[in-house]
Amino acid sequence: MGRLFLEHLGGTRLFSCTNCDVFLTNRSELVSTRFTGATGRAFLFNKVVNLDFGEVQDRIMLTGRHMVRDVSCKKCKVKLGWMYEFATDESQRYKEGRVILERALITESEGFPENVVKNQETDTSSASQTVYKECFRMIETVNGNTYFLFTVQTKTKSYTIDELDVTLIDGLDHWNCKIENEMLKSLASQSGLCLLDYAELSWKQKLSNCTFYHLGTATLTKIGTAEVVSSLQRLYNFSFREITNLKETLHSLETTCERLKQERSQAFADLKQAVETKRYAENELIAKFEKILNEKKKRIRELEDKQLFNIQQSTDSQSDSASSIELFTSDQLAPFRPGTSTCATNFFEDKDKSDSNIQKTTP
Repeated sequence: MGRLFLEHLGGTRLFSCTNCDVFLTNRSELVSTRFTGATGRAFLFNKVVNLDFGEVQDRIMLTGRHMVRDVSCKKCKVKLGWMYEFATDESQRYKEGRVILERALITESEGFPENVVKNQETDTSSASQTVYKECFRMIETVNGNTYFLFTVQTKTKSYTIDELDVTLIDGLDHWNCKIENEMLKSLASQSGLCLLDYAELSWKQKLSNCTFYHLGTATLTKIGTAEVVSSLQRLYNFSFREITNLKETLHSLETTCERLKQERSQAFADLKQAVETKRYAENELIAKFEKILNEKKKRIRELEDKQLFNIQQSTDSQSDSASSIELFTSDQLAPFRPGTSTCATNFFEDKDKSDSNIQKTTP
């Protein structure tokens, strides 16, 4: 099977969506490779096809402030990069209308010889136009009438808004008008807005029910049966696409919600297990600490008792020593105090007795 594409530019080197292999652009549209995106290296292209464009956003980038739109693959809806709408810095104006594609999200491959596939620039201007955005709204007038407004924005290859196709339906009759690019510019200048801000109403905020803005006047013409059928067909196709996209979004959100519920339940189970583990570890730690503390207290008590016993023994020995010294001093040393004559007499008498005893025992 060949590569699936909605619109093709040809070329010898082709760039396509990595996810679904839809053709995006070719090497001849490459302007620069010196850009950086969310996934790393990024390329700047002059023209890229088969893209869906997001809302205008004001972003502060490394090179200054820009008005940009996110771009995604028209088939798989994967975000691939962004498109520059407006640059505040004069040196960055060359980016306006060009597209950044992140290198990690696109695939480069061999294409076709130049003489096999030709760029379809010889087609009519309507063939080069692409439906950029469709909008379906219900309108209630001041007098209570209800209408349905279906608006289609178309763009050319230069990425400027070409026209607005407006269809008004009251349930029975249909009115239509096409607001061309020149008229859009005129209405935008009258409102004091640039063309993109005027077409997107990107300046608007939530308004009260009694607040109105007059952005311009357009004359709608009642259309015939054949055009009504075509208008209804476009409206039904848009409605079916919206329903399909919303169903896919709802399914994706429900799947995500179910996954988050499971992760939440698992997180609660993990938290409960962690609390139980923490409680068990704390109890075990407290038990070990209590055991160590009791052993320390027991050891301290033993040391205190031992120290008290040693102090008691030391006190008792000191008391005994003091008593012995006092008895010897009072009883035995009294005769040797100075001034007493009996001391020397008794001493010499004892000496004479001992000498006589020695003479008696000598053979």
